[in-house]
Amino acid sequence: PKQALKLDSKSKDTQAQKLARKQWEREVEQRRTWEDSYSRAQNRETSINMLEYLYRWTLGLIITIPVVIVATLALFLPAFFLLLLVRTTTVETDDVKFNVRADKIQKETVKEHQLRMCRFLCRTLPMFAYCAVWPSIIVFVLIPRLGWTGG
Repeated sequence: PKQALKLDSKSKDTQAQKLARKQWEREVEQRRTWEDSYSRAQNRETSINMLEYLYRWTLGLIITIPVVIVATLALFLPAFFLLLLVRTTTVETDDVKFNVRADKIQKETVKEHQLRMCRFLCRTLPMFAYCAVWPSIIVFVLIPRLGWTGG
């Protein structure tokens, strides 16, 4: 009889343990289901955010690259042609010619120097105006006055 009681008590404990274990397994399964659905929702939200980011980034590139190319061509291509026109007439590749030109520049009078600088400025100011002043006028004067810019 004592052994039977011990077996019964063991079997009761085992049944209680089985019930507790089943309850625990159900809770774990519910948690897993909830965590899986939450992580799926998170993944879905992350995927949507990533797609939105890629869409905006790609659209930005599609719009930005042609605008930058056109602006670059419109601003700098004429300036490069102007630079070809205004460049110095001679480029010394020989040391002797360079020294002769340096001596000539050192020997010129103040008026000759001022005249040379005036000619240089007259040749380069149009290019400077086109490369620096005109974009500044566009950015700081023309664009803020347009209604669609919100400025």
